[in-house]
Amino acid sequence: MKLYSTNGSLIHSSSFPDGFTAKKKGGSEDFKTTIRDPTIQSLTANVTFTDIKKSDAISNVIMTHLQLKKLPGSAATSD
Repeated sequence: MKLYSTNGSLIHSSSFPDGFTAKKKGGSEDFKTTIRDPTIQSLTANVTFTDIKKSDAISNVIMTHLQLKKLPGSAATSD
C-alpha cells in the first residue's frame, strides 16, 4: 500500500513483509496505518498485490481517495 498526499508526494509505503496466503474462496485483507501529521486531511491510497518477491504485480492497482478524520484524543484515522 502506498499513500500519497494531495500534491502527489509519496508519504508512506507498507507491505506484508512475509506475504500472506490468499483464501481459495475469496476474503479480505486489512491494510492499516496511522497518520500522525494533523495537517493531512486527505490522501490517495494505491494498493497492488505482488508476488512474494515484490517484483511482479499480480493484480491491478486499486486506488481510492481517503478523507481523514481526527478521533478525540488520537491521531487521524481513515475508515
